Order: sequence, then C-alpha cells, then structure tokens
Amino acid sequence: MKNSVAKTIIPADRVSEIQEYYFSKKLREVAALNAEGKDIISLGIGGPDRMPDKEVINTLCDEAQKPVIILINRMWEYRSCVLNLLIGTKKIME
Repeated sequence: MKNSVAKTIIPADRVSEIQEYYFSKKLREVAALNAEGKDIISLGIGGPDRMPDKEVINTLCDEAQKPVIILINRMWEYRSCVLNLLIGTKKIME
C-alpha cells in the first residue's frame, strides 16, 4: 500500500531573497515617463542592423555637449539649501 501522506516541496531559503528583475522596474519607469509625454530613447536592448536616425544622433550629440557645470550648480544649490536648513535649525535650538 502506498504512503498516503502528501509530500510538500519546501523551497530553499535563498528563494525568499530573490528580488524583482531590475529591468522590469526600469520598463515601468519608462512607461510612466512615456505616459507623461516624455520621449525616451532606449539604448538597452538590441543589436542595431542599421544606423540610428540622424535626429537621434543629433539629440545625443546635443545632450552630450551640455556643460557639466549645470549639474555642479544644482549640487551646490542643494548643499546650500541643506546648510541653510542646518543653520536655521541651529539658531532655533540655541
């Protein structure tokens, strides 16, 4: 007579550590940006069999030529805001 006890497969503990696939998150982000009307150029998938459109190349060139100083200025604006917040907090605490 066969054993009537059902055998249960118990997954390994490491299975519980598996997270969502990185690119599935990115695809959701891209879909949200597209829904906002933003044009997104995907460079992530595929092996091109022809040259990109001239407009794509020009856009990439334009973006690559933007000065890095813009990013640095934004960083300093952020740091300035944090510093002002900390100074303001310090004055309140004194």
